[in-house]
Amino acid sequence: LFHSLFVFENYPVPKGEEGRDTLKINLRDWIEKVDYPLSVLAYEYNGALTIKLQYDGLYLYQDKADRHITMLESIIDQVIQNPDGLHSELSLLTPESYNRLVYEWNDTYRAYPTDRTLYDLFELQVE
Repeated sequence: LFHSLFVFENYPVPKGEEGRDTLKINLRDWIEKVDYPLSVLAYEYNGALTIKLQYDGLYLYQDKADRHITMLESIIDQVIQNPDGLHSELSLLTPESYNRLVYEWNDTYRAYPTDRTLYDLFELQVE
């Protein structure tokens, strides 16, 4: 039914004297297992945002996972640069990806004879 999972862990941290964190957590070795082909886990701690991408290799290859991370970094950068911006203004493509898709891969210009109609060119190709 579901192929992906997004989890944002947002637990309040109690403050001690002078604003220091008083919560202390000690973890033993543990393995986090999620039964989804794609899982994005995010949490904030000490002013840093950590994002983990876990995936099943049967559904997603390393290069595609890397592209997902790059796209996510690009979206986060856009939000940081313009925190009051609309979500509809966010681009899923990095400037490099946009340039590749729109300009490089779409560079299909070819010189065609100007003295013939499209119909004539089609007939020539058929022959």
